[in-house]
Amino acid sequence: MNLIKFKIDHIDFFGQGVSKIDKKITFIPKTLPEEEGTAQVYASKKGVQFAQLVELTKSSPYRIDPTCPHYQQCQGCHFQHTTYEQELAFKETTLKFIIKKLFPHTPNLPVNIISAKQRLNYRNRIQLHYDKKNNSLGFIDKTSHQVIAVPNCCLPLAAIGKKLQQLYLQDSWQQLVQEEKTLGHLEIYQQIPTAPPAISINRPYAEAGFSQVNEEVNQKLQKEIGAIIDRQGTSPQIDTILDLFGGNGNLVKQIKDRKIYTVDANIPPKMLATSNERHLFISQDLYHLNAIDNLRATIGKKIDLIIIDPPRSGQKDLLRWVETFLPRALLYVSCNAQTMARDLAGIIELGLHPKELWLIDLFPATHHFETAIFLTKKI
Repeated sequence: MNLIKFKIDHIDFFGQGVSKIDKKITFIPKTLPEEEGTAQVYASKKGVQFAQLVELTKSSPYRIDPTCPHYQQCQGCHFQHTTYEQELAFKETTLKFIIKKLFPHTPNLPVNIISAKQRLNYRNRIQLHYDKKNNSLGFIDKTSHQVIAVPNCCLPLAAIGKKLQQLYLQDSWQQLVQEEKTLGHLEIYQQIPTAPPAISINRPYAEAGFSQVNEEVNQKLQKEIGAIIDRQGTSPQIDTILDLFGGNGNLVKQIKDRKIYTVDANIPPKMLATSNERHLFISQDLYHLNAIDNLRATIGKKIDLIIIDPPRSGQKDLLRWVETFLPRALLYVSCNAQTMARDLAGIIELGLHPKELWLIDLFPATHHFETAIFLTKKI
């Protein structure tokens, strides 16, 4: 049992405490700055160690008792051991670091924070893994690779939480996967608040249609995007909008009196059916080699604003999109600030400069967050 003493210096991008003792860097989840204690090392590589908290000899004044009974064993949450205010402060520090590195010669942008009203019981979708051989259902422990049971998980909406508990009663989940493979996953989701939760088994994530997992914060984001466009006035003038990876048009729902092209590989059929002259939905794989040429042939080149909300992997050839459509402004919304920074590298050379920045806390209690950055041409 490799036990070490630690003192936490700061929190990293993944919500882990970072200890630097005897020139050795150790990452320890569920710790806070200035805390000291003992941890057990479970892995090491390239001069760094990964450890689990064993005992604290000095606690942070910002430490609180976690709400979830599974918190110490489960790796689904990262910040329930501290206040929500501290969680937001850690996330803001992470975002500021990334943005300062991306735009080193730009004056510090203030971070506008869209926080959550509820830190827990907000997810409208939850995915669980199962192992029929070991009779286990829950989340996968990244350390042991075992499935950790979470019958009282605090993240999902109340109706989903109730359905989750029912699955554990007398292992009733086993009946659902009786004809399925030994190892797999199931998803409990609630697309409509008034409808009962549904369950899909061994199907693609959000197969029934993607939606943000936190509808309360999502609505705040929609409202803010509408306000961003409205307050630009004629500087810059925004009449036409290209909404990339737009799905069902989620981000543009509060934008009024503009022509919008929403483009995605997976446009819901009902949205394609609602296409009209003001809001046109276009089905197109945006990673396809000919995606830009196909869209240019469909919509022409006059685009005032590009809104892009890609998957976590980002859009590596974003600058080519900007060079092609020459927008007056760009709004990049991302669930991975690091790939966003990679995609935006060189954007200033194309004449777009950062103007407004947001941290949107769609995923309270975890280290994840959404970022939105609005860039415009200088007048």
